[in-house]
Amino acid sequence: MVLGTTHVQVRPRVPVTRPPTAGLGMRRIRWVRVEVKGDGTAVCQVAGIGHRLPVVRRVSLGTALALAAEGVPCLVRSTPAEPPPGFAAG
Repeated sequence: MVLGTTHVQVRPRVPVTRPPTAGLGMRRIRWVRVEVKGDGTAVCQVAGIGHRLPVVRRVSLGTALALAAEGVPCLVRSTPAEPPPGFAAG
């Protein structure tokens, strides 16, 4: 499964003002991490192999759930909104 663009060298005829997208894709997705915070927001990340190196990318909740439905291993973590009583923060 490929997420994003694969590493492709493109030589445009005119200079491009936007940053190049080569190397931003993932070739193999290894796992999905979903962290649900105490206020109800979710932060989702996908870990895998990019162009020869391990890569972690932030993705939307919909993308993370779709990958989990496809069978990619998924880690779900929840954090409380405030520390438990007696826990010294800092």
